Amino acid sequence: MGFFDWLFPSKIHVELADEIWMTHEAKQRGFVQRLQQHIKEHDRLIIVVHFVDSMEFVCELLRQAQIDFEHIQHAWDARDTANFLQQSENTIVILAESLPDTRAIGQSKQVDEFSPITSIFVYEKHLLLSQDERITLFAKSLPCRTELKYFLSLEDPLIKIFFGDWVQDWLTSAGGLQEDEAIESKMVGRRIRTAQKMIEEKIGNQPFAGPNPETTQQWLERAQVQ
Repeated sequence: MGFFDWLFPSKIHVELADEIWMTHEAKQRGFVQRLQQHIKEHDRLIIVVHFVDSMEFVCELLRQAQIDFEHIQHAWDARDTANFLQQSENTIVILAESLPDTRAIGQSKQVDEFSPITSIFVYEKHLLLSQDERITLFAKSLPCRTELKYFLSLEDPLIKIFFGDWVQDWLTSAGGLQEDEAIESKMVGRRIRTAQKMIEEKIGNQPFAGPNPETTQQWLERAQVQ
């Protein structure tokens, strides 16, 4: 940390990363391993999913791994967030749409560089960039150091539909990706964001008529993205 960083510390301290795994199975194993490691080393953890079927799947993963957690089934508000941050140890699982409106929380306050880290693990990318950015804005609104990590696999619909096999070929040859290893690639991350923007522009970011899709596949069918 430089002199001016020490004199004028950043108001927003969010570390953002994407972990890319080769298969769904490898991603599941890696996700659980990251959770177990995090619980040993840190305190607060927020696990975010976008879809109902993912919520059920992730909760079952945690039960099988004997990881204690709280399943949030209501919309969070600023008070819920403040109460969570006051607890020394806690792990929750919540739908992204249940996260509080960042306008209700307000701008993040001065961040203590030595404050405990609050980690946000997102089990999947949404097909719309705006839905992922909602999570990023929530992370930036927290008055603490925050780690925001997305977990992906090369078998995820977003990657398979828009990138085909070339991503896997490139990551395994140039990136050295192995079956049970994750890799972080800024180039792939940028291309994913581009694909998300294309989908959003195609549908105009308009809400669907009827109930919200509960699975990624239902969303693909509703948005006519195949």
